[in-house]
Amino acid sequence: MDRDAGGLAQLLGGCDLRDHRAVGRALFWRSAHLESARLPERFAVGPRREDSGGDDHRAPLAESRAPSSRTRFRGAKKRRRPNAMSFGGQSIMRKTAKEIAEFVGGRLIGEAMREITGVASLETATESDLAFVESEGYRQQAERSRAGCLIVPEGFHLPGKTLIAVAHPRRAFADVVVLFHPPSRPAPGVHPTAILGEGVILGEDVSIGPYAVLEREVRIGARAQIGAGVYIGARTQIGEDSIVHPNVTIYPDVRIGARVIIHSGSVIGSDGFGYFLVEGRYRKFPQVGSVIIEDDVEIGAGVCIDRGTLGATHIGRGVKIDNLVQIAHNVTIEADTVIAAQTGIAGSSHIERGVQIGGQVGIADHVRIGERAIIGAQAGIPSGKKIRAGEFVWGTPARPMREFKEQYAQLSRLPHLRQMVLALSEQLEELRRLVLEERAKKGA
Repeated sequence: MDRDAGGLAQLLGGCDLRDHRAVGRALFWRSAHLESARLPERFAVGPRREDSGGDDHRAPLAESRAPSSRTRFRGAKKRRRPNAMSFGGQSIMRKTAKEIAEFVGGRLIGEAMREITGVASLETATESDLAFVESEGYRQQAERSRAGCLIVPEGFHLPGKTLIAVAHPRRAFADVVVLFHPPSRPAPGVHPTAILGEGVILGEDVSIGPYAVLEREVRIGARAQIGAGVYIGARTQIGEDSIVHPNVTIYPDVRIGARVIIHSGSVIGSDGFGYFLVEGRYRKFPQVGSVIIEDDVEIGAGVCIDRGTLGATHIGRGVKIDNLVQIAHNVTIEADTVIAAQTGIAGSSHIERGVQIGGQVGIADHVRIGERAIIGAQAGIPSGKKIRAGEFVWGTPARPMREFKEQYAQLSRLPHLRQMVLALSEQLEELRRLVLEERAKKGA
């Protein structure tokens, strides 16, 4: 074994270089460290920095457009946060009740120097935790809670507890959760195993993870994060501060706004389900449209959003989509709509602003749902139906909530009504028998 091969074997944990599978596994797990090991050129992994003069099947890195330093990907040492202590190799945030009250702009009631080191629910909180009370309906849980400090609504009193009174307890508590658990952010840079096509443009402080593929002319905004194994098709644009989690697939010509979050396994821009019959056989209708996703949208794991047939499938600003939702071609979802898991929305449906859609709802094609309507879980909305603005519907087929409740109440009475009908039938049959007997006597 020559010196270079021996050095490579040592780097890969002493694996047998003749075992290609073992080498592949070792390269995968150690790819983040290969560049710093200064391997011989023939062992290099990822896109090359220089033209070697021969044919290279790997896409160029677009050095002039990408962050210049790969060492930044691994990141510098994390600075210890202020007011933190080390415990078990990790830093723990420490804040007083007074500091938290100032942070959320609330009114402190009780022990100002009460030390808080974490956040928890009312049920699981300990003396060093902060919890929150959303309304008067949670008073009993608050009285039983061991939490050292509670964020409460204004006007809420609980003797013997340290309280922080605010106008919106949930919002204030969410801010404190982020304070104690700041989101981790990968160091800016392009991982050595990522592949960037020609004309890719990366904004400042972008992070591109292992084995990500960005096709030609992709544009990524400043501070965006592209996770491991993400595929982004040609000419797609992603706005600043967006996060694309590992193993997301984004087809070509998709436009994604700023501060968008897409969770793992989602597919954006796949072909819509468009076919037509020709002489008894289905033929595919070309799907040449696009997908437009506006700012501040969050898309859960395993979501599929199909591209438009000719125009665009449009997801409005601030829309929140839960896991495993299917959105078909040419659908429009306006701003601030929320959609729970396992909902399916068929082609060309239009959902107006602020609609709430429960889990496992089925929406057929060409449906229009009015502004701020509420669709109950497992409802089914037939093709072409219009739901009025502000209406609460449930059931299959979906109908107004009051009507649904009345019909559901009648359904629950069916066994009793059946017994009544059987009893009346028996009485009627007995009456018929008596009438026939009476007629027979008179005839005799």
